[in-house]
Amino acid sequence: MSAGSATVTIDHLGARLRSLRVDGVELLIQEGDEALLWGCYPMVPWAGRIAGGVFSFDGSQHQLPANLGAHALHGVGLDRTWTVDDHGRFELHLTDPWPFGGVAHVDTDLRPDRLTVTLSVTAGERAMPAVIGWHPVFTKSIGNSDARLEFHPDRILTRDSEGIPTGALDPVPPGPWDDCFVGVSSPPRIRWGDTRQVVLESPTDIWVVYNQTPHAICVEPQTATPDAFNRPGCPVLGPGETLTLPLTVRWQ
Repeated sequence: MSAGSATVTIDHLGARLRSLRVDGVELLIQEGDEALLWGCYPMVPWAGRIAGGVFSFDGSQHQLPANLGAHALHGVGLDRTWTVDDHGRFELHLTDPWPFGGVAHVDTDLRPDRLTVTLSVTAGERAMPAVIGWHPVFTKSIGNSDARLEFHPDRILTRDSEGIPTGALDPVPPGPWDDCFVGVSSPPRIRWGDTRQVVLESPTDIWVVYNQTPHAICVEPQTATPDAFNRPGCPVLGPGETLTLPLTVRWQ
């Protein structure tokens, strides 16, 4: 898929963006040994960690498989093959180990100056908890220029030693981070030197940033915080209801 000087490659496995090239320059980390740390992929029907992979809903306890220590991370779509529906969207029917059913879609819109990817999840015949998000993994260096993140959240979520939010909020310390932030009132921006930058736009004020690794920087919009299934006010979709989250990457 191409528009102007931009080219995007999307894989049916995980509905993952394998590549985003602008002016011939790759902006995303390419495939490697760490499945969670390359390209740009949708997180559905949860984003971030679920503590111990365990949560209760509607009077029943549910156990999800762990893929980060003892915790369940980033949903079930990452290693599934998505199909393409009659509208040209990637589609995934949510099955085991997700116990509630439902269907997810990814729609892609590439323009010469921006890419918009839109993730949605629709509940089936049963109500279900739902948190969705996007996980772009940008390269930390282009040529001789290192990435510089411009990011202005109001607060950081306090987390325990396992990376699980405690429910408290703190002032934002200096990075690097592997944390969730709230009160993000202006779009995050990544600059490589003085000539290349991207602006990330999404209609949420909840973002996760992971920039502790030397080669990658992840700036992830989410509809709710990590482990939201185990927090008061867990977001719920009624039967047939849909939750949607677009992410626009705009280059300049």
